[in-house]
Amino acid sequence: MKQTLLVVSTNREIDFEAQNSINAALAAGAGMVLQRGTSDVALARNIALSITCDTFRQWPERDVALMLDDDIIFSLEQARAVVDRARLTQGCVSGLYATSGGTMAATRRMAPDGRWLVGLGFVAIYRDVLLKLERESEGFWWKEKLHHAFTWTAVDGKERWWSEDYRLCQRLGGVEVLPIGVGHMKKIPIYPDDETLARVARGDALPEGDGAQVVLTERRVQ
Repeated sequence: MKQTLLVVSTNREIDFEAQNSINAALAAGAGMVLQRGTSDVALARNIALSITCDTFRQWPERDVALMLDDDIIFSLEQARAVVDRARLTQGCVSGLYATSGGTMAATRRMAPDGRWLVGLGFVAIYRDVLLKLERESEGFWWKEKLHHAFTWTAVDGKERWWSEDYRLCQRLGGVEVLPIGVGHMKKIPIYPDDETLARVARGDALPEGDGAQVVLTERRVQ
């Protein structure tokens, strides 16, 4: 991991378990670009990647950026696998993780043939690919420093929405996805289910023990 830069953007505290994963990579020699305090996700990505390119030029021995979300849990072996593959192919390589909606943060729809568009929670990008994209990207000033617009969110084509993660992957020429599953911490509210509320309304006792079915996830507050 001594040739790797971890790249994290966050507008909150990094999840405890995610921080443990990061700490293990740092202990193995990885460097880190930590970008904080920007609520606009696309802007945060652009700031972080601009800093990453500057860091690559300053420390040329670093050759792969591993982009991480602040709630991704991974092992050191998983990090090494995607980083080593990106270095070998001189391309972009991702693991796989689920969203809170139960879908995978990856699609082949709209991706170049044989490639994927993925969320940016666990994706390794080879240095030369990122520096090339920087040269092809429009510059902008932010807090008296020049940055580059690697990605953005907008309607594109026939009323199709492009998120900042999928657009970046598209501009990178698509991403290779390895069969490596990493964790995605998501805090969601849990509420009593309808049967539990009915029991209370009737004045019945609530079920007890490990098998009690008493909660339902993701109910929305009315």
